[in-house]
Amino acid sequence: MATIKMSKSQWEFIGNQTGWLKTEEAKKKGKKVNPWAVCNKTVGKKENPEKFERCVMDVKEKHPIKKD
Repeated sequence: MATIKMSKSQWEFIGNQTGWLKTEEAKKKGKKVNPWAVCNKTVGKKENPEKFERCVMDVKEKHPIKKD
């Protein structure tokens, strides 16, 4: 499998264009987010479990959590 290296801004641009990263929009509107769903889309739980857990904790700190 080939590895693609991208900067954070490139990832954010792609995530915003494809709808993967809705946390900024949700933060502006005060909507609750599911941190596990956000991080699973952006990081992948099976590919990198440590990074996934950091992502979940960061999203939990910055946004209200969706209970559903």
